[in-house]
Amino acid sequence: MRVRIVLLAMAFGGLPGLTWAGEASLPATRDATLIESADGSLANGAGPHLFVGRTNQVLEGRRRALLWFDLGALPPGAVVSSARLVLEMSQSHAGPVPIGPHRVIGAWSEGAAYAEGGSGAPAGSGDATWLHGSYEAKPWAAPGGDFVETPSALQNVAETGVYTWHGPGLAQDVQRWLDDPASNRGWILIGDETHPGSVKRFAARENPDPTLSPRLEVVFGRRLGACADHELASDALALCTAYCEALRCTEPTPRGATRA
Repeated sequence: MRVRIVLLAMAFGGLPGLTWAGEASLPATRDATLIESADGSLANGAGPHLFVGRTNQVLEGRRRALLWFDLGALPPGAVVSSARLVLEMSQSHAGPVPIGPHRVIGAWSEGAAYAEGGSGAPAGSGDATWLHGSYEAKPWAAPGGDFVETPSALQNVAETGVYTWHGPGLAQDVQRWLDDPASNRGWILIGDETHPGSVKRFAARENPDPTLSPRLEVVFGRRLGACADHELASDALALCTAYCEALRCTEPTPRGATRA
């Protein structure tokens, strides 16, 4: 995981009143493929690939991929300017199809079911399945997962290679999760589920090559604090901000303050 923070004594990213900018590249912490199954008995939480779309199976051919990222490395009060979801697509049997990440609203867990292909494996305790956020303890409210119907971004996926999803919807999702960490349930990738053979295979976080794992790239800033009230030159503003961070000068009892 890479996190870089750079102090800036200026407005950032078109958002006025931000004192510094930072960039974070976060690997997926959890992922899983939902395997369509009438009884919810199939899963793939530990395999090296994620599958999205529809297989050539006559029945129960739909596949969806769950992704979750730990945002704990981002500092408190961060204001998200942009977010990019990056995945490596390694196998395709169809032309370009739209795939979108939808914000998940139901709890789920990864589980240990392992399969290298898209048919899945028998579900065990804690696996996410077509009927369960966590087998068998937590059923979804609806088969196939609980999520917001409108995708947060959309990308046409065709040939093998790296694909990136970005846009205000993704940034809004990340900001929502930063403001309310308990609401972070990640995304579910949904593709073309109408045409047989439209399924796409992506590298999962368990892929043998970690450089291919799903990642979330976030650009963020932080709002000006006590130093904003003074007309300081750029170097002085950066120094003031750094000291204010260290002394927690915006808190009710800053470090070094005399208590009554």
